[in-house]
Amino acid sequence: MAGQIVEVVVVLVAPVPVGHRVEVCFLRRRLPGLLSDRVLEADHQPIITDLDSGVIYASELAWADGEAKRPDQPLPLRVGAVPPAEVKQRLVGRVRACRVLTLRSFRDVDVQTHLQIEVEA
Repeated sequence: MAGQIVEVVVVLVAPVPVGHRVEVCFLRRRLPGLLSDRVLEADHQPIITDLDSGVIYASELAWADGEAKRPDQPLPLRVGAVPPAEVKQRLVGRVRACRVLTLRSFRDVDVQTHLQIEVEA
């Protein structure tokens, strides 16, 4: 798999500069339910870490304890903190292309980041 180009498309803003090394962690979260736990696998919202700058790109699914947060209620920033989710797949490589889009439909505005990553051994 080393040297292979992998396409990663996510629904979060992750403007990683071309040439930077990244780690992409696809997550699995167990959310407690009334009758049973639910397993959530949100492959479109992984944690992306720019290994050259140290910047982490993620959604609230990776860090919040099952509750949505508002922009005026930020989650605590703890250096080196581990998210409460299991890493089901990890990908490390160098970004060869990056595109960040704003997608508009009627009243909704979404974002999408498309990364081409050359996988390391």
